[in-house]
Amino acid sequence: METNNNFTGSIELFFRKYENVYNRQQFREQATMFAKFLVAAGPQGAACHKNNFFTRMLYAWGLRKWYKKTGLESMKIIAMEQKPISNDYCLIKIHWGAMFEKTMEKLIQFDVSYVVRITGKMEIVMYIAHEDERKSLKALGIID
Repeated sequence: METNNNFTGSIELFFRKYENVYNRQQFREQATMFAKFLVAAGPQGAACHKNNFFTRMLYAWGLRKWYKKTGLESMKIIAMEQKPISNDYCLIKIHWGAMFEKTMEKLIQFDVSYVVRITGKMEIVMYIAHEDERKSLKALGIID
């Protein structure tokens, strides 16, 4: 899978920053890339989250704890696709690769789609996990 050639530079830079702060586990900084209200969805359903100082602290604490448990070592953007939705929003599908302690050199691949506001302050307003993360990690023997 290759990066879509129509991918605009500013959106690509935005997600490269997202990838970078994720790998540095700077989750509070990553949370500033989300809108004030964020919809998170996946196979288990959807939820709306308020993005403020308190929730960013909880988000950072929760992700650090979760990724320590899973042994996540790094995340890598393998491919990106962009589809305009309107003048203000676009849909970005990212094909991610993750390295875990237990999987050694094997890259675990998965997809997440993001709805991004592209006018004004660029921000993620919604993300959709394509796979059930817990179910996938259990199947791989990464978690019990």
